[in-house]
Amino acid sequence: MVKSILLTGHTGFLGSVIYKSLVKEFDVYTLGRSGECDYTVDFLNWDGRLELKHSIDAVVHVAGLAHGKSNSDTDMLRVNYNTVNSLVSKCEELGINNFVFISSVAVYGKSFGSDIDENTECKPTSVYGESKLKSEKHIHNWVIRDSKRRQIILRLPLILGSNPPGNLGKLIVSIQSGKHIYLKGNEARKSIVFASDVASFISNWLKNDEKKSGTINLTSGEAPTFNWIEKMIRHYTGVKFFFTFPVGLVWKITVAIKQHLGISIPILGKIFYPLTFSDQLARTKFSYQSKELNQTNFLNELNSNY
Repeated sequence: MVKSILLTGHTGFLGSVIYKSLVKEFDVYTLGRSGECDYTVDFLNWDGRLELKHSIDAVVHVAGLAHGKSNSDTDMLRVNYNTVNSLVSKCEELGINNFVFISSVAVYGKSFGSDIDENTECKPTSVYGESKLKSEKHIHNWVIRDSKRRQIILRLPLILGSNPPGNLGKLIVSIQSGKHIYLKGNEARKSIVFASDVASFISNWLKNDEKKSGTINLTSGEAPTFNWIEKMIRHYTGVKFFFTFPVGLVWKITVAIKQHLGISIPILGKIFYPLTFSDQLARTKFSYQSKELNQTNFLNELNSNY
């Protein structure tokens, strides 16, 4: 039975949501570079040494360097992979048998596709994705060496919560600026997941005395269209779109540029093409449940303080 948890990244965007959920039912001790942590280490320069003063039953590893930021490849691997290596070694040393790892759909290396599931071959196209996949394999190899060990690895798409980072955060900033161009007719679907659903899943998995190991996608179920997400954020910000433009015309212009000038515009690919992931494995094998994707829940999640 899990009673106490060592949690990394508790001051971050997703980590803070997970922390507030876990402390309701477990003794949670935090690990990170903040002076607020129970155990202070700098993951960028951590040598793996850690003297725990508390009995720990599980590690929940959320901390890491995110993609899209100005981090060197060396730093990305050092923080995202070496830290996992050190935590797993500490688990082996102390007999901690449960490990939760926050991974990313970046391990698939897909810029477009529909209902991508866990059987899809992983071919990451970034050091970020490579660092996550390498970490996944290390945790998996640790688990299969002892039948008492359990791990759950969560591959997450766009995460919805208060003040989200990444592409969702950039979209909010764009709309808040009052200069956002709305491409009407963009029906490309994008998978998202509620931060609170991730936290609830982790809590339920830790409480289960008959834990199953696995590597799974988590989403909100139905994938919204890009236009739907934009409209929800417009409601959230209260700011009108600067200009509305038919997506078909933009697409024709983009194709013409590619054909005549031989150049591409990568960011438009992320807007125009669907990128969705299947979470059926999580629902059938791990009884995962998500909140319904609707306007009320979407806006509540953006406004939430948990």
